[in-house]
Amino acid sequence: RIPHPELVELAKYASETRGRNDLLNQRRNELEQEEAAMLNEKRERRAAFEAAAMKVETPRWQFRFENIRVEDVGKDGRGRRGVGARYGVPPQDRKKGQIKIPTRV
Repeated sequence: RIPHPELVELAKYASETRGRNDLLNQRRNELEQEEAAMLNEKRERRAAFEAAAMKVETPRWQFRFENIRVEDVGKDGRGRRGVGARYGVPPQDRKKGQIKIPTRV
């Protein structure tokens, strides 16, 4: 079984509180607050990226350049935070002779 901390909290609160409606209202309020916090954090991250990126406007395209640190891409330069997908490790299942059915999960 998978432990669900939010369900454990819900059960504890249900045993302590007055009724189902209070429980549902509180949970709804908590979810709204969490969602608002996540949206705010996402907006802040986006704003920080937009502020840090250098933009070059052309008649057809808008290019955004950002500074990349060597430490971010790892020792071999193929890290996940590197520049572009082509510099990451490509999936091996498209190579000739590779087994395409997952053998382990």
